[in-house]
Amino acid sequence: MGGLQRLQELRKIIVKSDQEIIAKLAKRFIVTKEIQILKSKLDIAVEQKEREKELLETHGTLADRLGLPEAAIKKLFAGVFSYSKKTGIIGRTKKPLWKRKKKMRNR
Repeated sequence: MGGLQRLQELRKIIVKSDQEIIAKLAKRFIVTKEIQILKSKLDIAVEQKEREKELLETHGTLADRLGLPEAAIKKLFAGVFSYSKKTGIIGRTKKPLWKRKKKMRNR
C-alpha cells in the first residue's frame, strides 16, 4: 500500500473518530441539561466544584494510563464542564443527532 493511500485511510479514521466524539458530547450535554433540571427541582446548586475536581482527577489519571497528556485532557474537560454550565438545551425541538438513525457521511 502506498504512503498517500495510507494517509487517506488514516485521515478517514480520524474524521470518523471526531464524529463519534461529537456525538458523545451531544449526548453528554443532553444528560447534563437533565441533571440541571433535576438539581433545580431538588434545590441543589448546579455548580459543584468538588465533583468537578474529582472528575478532572479521574479523567487525568485515565489519560495518563492511556499515554495521553494529563494536563491536556483536564483542560479539555474543564472546557466541557464550563460549556455545560453556561448553556441549556431546554426548548430543543429537534431530536438529538445521537438518537437519529441516519448515518453520518464521511468527508
